[in-house]
Amino acid sequence: MPETSECYPNRTGKATDGHRLGSRLVESDVQRRAYPPLCVELVLKDRTRYYLHSVVAFEDETRTLCARIWDLRAFHPDEIDELRQKLNQIRTRSDLAPAEAVHPKLDWANLHLHYDDIAYCVEWHDRIWPDNEGSKTGHGNIKND
Repeated sequence: MPETSECYPNRTGKATDGHRLGSRLVESDVQRRAYPPLCVELVLKDRTRYYLHSVVAFEDETRTLCARIWDLRAFHPDEIDELRQKLNQIRTRSDLAPAEAVHPKLDWANLHLHYDDIAYCVEWHDRIWPDNEGSKTGHGNIKND
């Protein structure tokens, strides 16, 4: 089972405070950097889940952010397996753009949120996430560009 990292429900099972989590996302190295699909999962309080691409913009005064998310709605389960195989070949973040180069159905969308909409996030760790340079958690080997 993959490890999880700093953005998670606390040990009592309650989600971390949305404002703190929103602030942490925008302060972290996630901001404006593309992360591989299936690696950082945002879970909202309404239980919807999204895979984070990057944080495009944020406004602490209004406690809002624009998160770019990976759009996987067009994928069938076998195509997710194809995507995983393709991701095994990714070595740098620049290889994630354009999305269609990774997989023909891969796309992204912008999601506008209030910090308080976020219940928690999960950082799924594997060999390409997160990178050693600039990451707060320091696992994996994907290179920064």
